[in-house]
Amino acid sequence: MMPTPLDRATDQLHRAQLRMAGEAHGYRPGGLVANEVPLQAVFFAAHEAVETDGESAFATTGPVLGLRPADLVALGAAEPAIEDEIVRPDGRIYRVRDLEPDGTGWILLRLEDLTP
Repeated sequence: MMPTPLDRATDQLHRAQLRMAGEAHGYRPGGLVANEVPLQAVFFAAHEAVETDGESAFATTGPVLGLRPADLVALGAAEPAIEDEIVRPDGRIYRVRDLEPDGTGWILLRLEDLTP
C-alpha cells in the first residue's frame, strides 16, 4: 500500500520531533541487557494522562517516552512491548508499563522508574 500525503507529512513531523527534542537512549527488548539497541526518542518526565475505570475518570502523571516503532524494527528489534526497558542518557532505567500507539507511526511508552 502506498503511503498517502498525510502519512508522509506525519512521518516528517515525527522525524522533526526526534531531531529537535530526541535523545539517545538504550532500548532493551524483554529487559535483557544483551539485547540493548541504541534508539533516538523523546522523553517526558511528567506526562499527564486521563484514565477511566468504566465509571469515573482520573488523572495520572508519570514519565513517558515517545518514539517511532519503525526505528526499533529497522535496528533489528521487535516493536515495543510491556516489560521492555529504557536506559536514559543519565543511566536511569525505566520499565515499559503501557503502550499508547497513536495510529500515525508514533507511540508513547508509559514508564516505571526502576532506579533506586
